[in-house]
Amino acid sequence: MNTLVFDIETVPDVALGRRLYGLDGLTDGQVAKAMFALRRQDTGGDFLPLEQHRVVAISCALRTAEGLRLWSLGDNSTPEGELVQRFFDGIEKFSPDLVSWNGSAFDLPVLTYRALLAGVQAPRFWETGAEDREFRYNNYLSRYHWRHTDLMDVLSGFQSRGRVSLATMACLLGLPGKLGFEGSQVWDAWQGGNLAGIRRYCETDVLNTWLIYLRFGQLRGQLSRDQYLEEVERVKTLLQAAAEPHFAEFLRALHAEEVDIRLGRRMDRRRTAHKSNRHRKLDGSDQIAVGIFFPSCQGMISAVFPCCVGMRPGFDRSPIVPSGDDDRVHAIHDPLIVGRATKRVCIGEGVRLEDALDDILSREVIRLEDFLRKDRASPDQAADR
Repeated sequence: MNTLVFDIETVPDVALGRRLYGLDGLTDGQVAKAMFALRRQDTGGDFLPLEQHRVVAISCALRTAEGLRLWSLGDNSTPEGELVQRFFDGIEKFSPDLVSWNGSAFDLPVLTYRALLAGVQAPRFWETGAEDREFRYNNYLSRYHWRHTDLMDVLSGFQSRGRVSLATMACLLGLPGKLGFEGSQVWDAWQGGNLAGIRRYCETDVLNTWLIYLRFGQLRGQLSRDQYLEEVERVKTLLQAAAEPHFAEFLRALHAEEVDIRLGRRMDRRRTAHKSNRHRKLDGSDQIAVGIFFPSCQGMISAVFPCCVGMRPGFDRSPIVPSGDDDRVHAIHDPLIVGRATKRVCIGEGVRLEDALDDILSREVIRLEDFLRKDRASPDQAADR
């Protein structure tokens, strides 16, 4: 099955703004400023109604049996109508499963309005079973069908109060995220003639969305651990082969990601039968939250590792791993701040994170009572651990 991840970037449709609000004689910047001001007056926010958006970039990642491809439609001089037509032509040609972040509420309605304006034809997108029975119960239009997966909608359980932004979800999962460019900067970039920067930003949003979708595929059981890792490596291979600097930046930011599952696979190979509930080797089922501090980064990257190597004082300590006997093996379910607490690991240039942590992962679990005994130390001593 073909899968197409997509994202659009938009600017105010100043031509519509002039007609709608009688703003003839004003520059584009003045018209947009008036449109934003009127919107703030009505809603308290700057975000314009969907029909007032003009599409300036559409980026896609297409996964087929032949591999993974990432690109932006057209070039810096392609008219909006042609961009929109190319998007729907892709659906016509490949009939892909669509993947988006907030695509149901924003991208697809905007594309539909602009398709109406440009006279675009999109029969496959609007198919509901009249011509192809496979679309009767699985089409692009139904919110609850899988032919279009709006990840923001699906992951929130279709509840508005549970929705999060793409940037927040990327941060939660330790993905590269926005790389210093935000959606609020698109209009200024457009006015400055930086359409290339907008297209690059759109492509990084597609990459983040694809990586979240892969994680979702693993959650649903559609991808095994190994399959997930293969897809992530496919992304890295694609980025390594690309010459554009934003792909290199994304790859550098991605370098340390997904190590929790790679390390889990390594631990699977090390499984040993434990004879004692008190002291044993870890296996791949021990899932412990770990925070890793990289000296070269501003902050900390969090992940889940199949290991138990330390604790941060003040967090709950929960027995989480069932043993082969009736009672439970006590493992510490606490974040370890590497570089700030119990263990220090240096992550230098060209060093694989798995290798740097390998000595920690191979150690035996320290008994819960040992940790509790250490936790009775003074606050100053605890902070030193």
